[in-house]
Amino acid sequence: MFWRNRAVVVVIYFIALHSVNGKTPKSRLRRSWIMPGTLWCGVGSIAENFTSLGVFPGVDHCCREHDQCSPYIQALEFKYGIRNYRLHTISHCDCDQRFRKCLHTLNDTVSTLVGIMFFNILEMPCFSLREEEQCVEWTWWGNCKSNGTVPQAEIHKPEIFNYSMSEDSHTSASILHHKDGQRKDSSSHTFNLISPSSLANNMKSRRRRLKKLQRKTAKINRPSTLKVKTE
Repeated sequence: MFWRNRAVVVVIYFIALHSVNGKTPKSRLRRSWIMPGTLWCGVGSIAENFTSLGVFPGVDHCCREHDQCSPYIQALEFKYGIRNYRLHTISHCDCDQRFRKCLHTLNDTVSTLVGIMFFNILEMPCFSLREEEQCVEWTWWGNCKSNGTVPQAEIHKPEIFNYSMSEDSHTSASILHHKDGQRKDSSSHTFNLISPSSLANNMKSRRRRLKKLQRKTAKINRPSTLKVKTE
């Protein structure tokens, strides 16, 4: 059920973006890979220049900084000893961590949606770099002439995006200053996303506790039943 819900969310998201009068011109197809209301959140960007931001400037700023963060490996590119066979760029784990912090700082509806889509539904991986000694220069006959240390990438799965939503936060524009020049603060409630494995473990422990309770109840009721029969 968990994986089915994730698939449904992704399908609905892309159907909503593509279903406009049954036509998809090139410009509209390009926009369809960008989250509505933003210029940088998606595959590539549709911004006219670097300073341009969309309707939700807060979350667009996070996406722009993540797009510009390096190092990264582009789609189908061979770099740092691995080939990225995905159709999207993968970033260094430090870049993804900064992106996660930026979305957590916004803590509103749009930033939460972007975080859930990026980390939980699409499960965008990241990579770390480690130094490894390899041959850096070869002779004409294919023998190693000199060794050296080169950076090697290692792919990591993303962590679950745990989020907290403020009661008075609705859009990414809410992180901007209000008319009186002050920011609005409110108490927040935290909702932790539960993985299917932990949910199954919780159900098993509940079943065990229920069985123990049933056995105890049966032991308590058994003597009283015997007394009634002897009388």
